[in-house]
Amino acid sequence: GMALLLVVYNRTLKKLPLVGNLAVSLLCALAIYFPEFPRMARYTLPACVFAFLATLARELVKDLEDQEGDNAAGLLTFPIAAGTNRARKLAFSLTAALLALLPVPLAYFGYGPGYAVLSVLLVAPLLLLLMRDLFRPKPDYSRCQRRMKWLMLAGMAALGAGLFNT
Repeated sequence: GMALLLVVYNRTLKKLPLVGNLAVSLLCALAIYFPEFPRMARYTLPACVFAFLATLARELVKDLEDQEGDNAAGLLTFPIAAGTNRARKLAFSLTAALLALLPVPLAYFGYGPGYAVLSVLLVAPLLLLLMRDLFRPKPDYSRCQRRMKWLMLAGMAALGAGLFNT
């Protein structure tokens, strides 16, 4: 199914505003889920949700950063189709959703204290910095991109650390 989605994305979906971003985000999220390990499904579900939301936010930031080149190339990305402000608001909302969902793995999925520590020390500050940057009148999308990459690394570290004491 993932291979088929990748083919459809490559041929059709990447040309559709937001639909292509959603497809890439879904592919990233599904790459984490391991249905052949039913015992682990409980622990991979939060990681899948975080991967989906973070990837979608990063895809939007990437499109915002590349707007000038995409426009010159005739590509219709979400920021071009819906406007820069809407794309920024969506990326901001996704980042805020990630922040709001941080306690869920600890409270409902049995993640250990390592998750809490790394979430508070690394993930939450990066999310807050991203939200601040996206809220500025003229965000530095290149900086946002770098922070998104650090956020993904910090998130993986937090999720991994949370599994050690489960």
